[in-house]
Formats: sequence, C-alpha cells, structure tokens
Amino acid sequence: MAFEMSEKLLEELIALINAEKSVEILEVLQDFPEQDISVLLLELEYAQAAYVLRLQDKKTSAQVVRELDPDYRKRLLKEFSSLDIAAFIEFLESDDAVDIINEQPVKTGEEVIALLTNTEKATYIRDLLHYDEDCAGGLMAKELVKANINWTIR
Repeated sequence: MAFEMSEKLLEELIALINAEKSVEILEVLQDFPEQDISVLLLELEYAQAAYVLRLQDKKTSAQVVRELDPDYRKRLLKEFSSLDIAAFIEFLESDDAVDIINEQPVKTGEEVIALLTNTEKATYIRDLLHYDEDCAGGLMAKELVKANINWTIR
C-alpha cells in the first residue's frame, strides 16, 4: 500500500522545521520507513528537505536519498558537500552509489569517490562507472555475499 501523506502531517512537519525543533522532527519521523520519508521530502523545499536529512543518522539518510526520484535527488544533493554525499555513499550498495555519483557534476563525483573511507567500495564504484547505466554492467552491484561451504540452511 502506497504511503499517503496527510495535509496535517505536512503542516506539522513544516512548522517543526521552521522552528528548528530537531528532537520533535525526529520523533515524528522515527517510525516512518525510508520510502515514506522520501515521499515526505518531495513536498518540502530543498533547504527544508536537506535539514531533515541532516537530522537523521547517515545510514537512514543514505537509504532515504536512494529512494528519491533521481531528478529531485540531483537537485537536493546540491545542498550537501562532497563529504556529506560520500558519507551517504558509504552506506549504499555500489550500483546505487554509481547512480548518485553519475547524477553529480564530474568534479563533485570525483571528489566524492576520493573522500570514501571504504577503498574497496571506491574501487567497485570506479569499475561500475565505465558501464552505461542501461546495460548489465551498469545495473549490477559488485558486492558479494560469501558463505562457508560447511554452513547449512535451516
């Protein structure tokens, strides 16, 4: 079932943002899944949406950013530094990270990759950047789940 935002919720959230009531904003959003938070952000001005994202922990913010419409996300991320974007990228799969980096100006994308603390992820991203986004290479993630040969399924 798709999330439907009430006008009352939106008005409450905007009032809390304008009053910079960070604790209350987090209380309102605490039970919302990332997909629903992304729907809420679409109704806010970019600066307001950026404020809300900055309040969330980086992992939650990264998942919210991943869920956003690409055009909206591209514009919203202009509100963030390369360091902030790199912090989001650290929590994403490599294919999602490449999508976000490809939406940025080339210089910003290069800065973001250089700022990643996970060098393996940076390598994966660099590898995937060579593929067109609509081909198999552009759609895959480089992360691999490893399992011990002696493990059993229960």
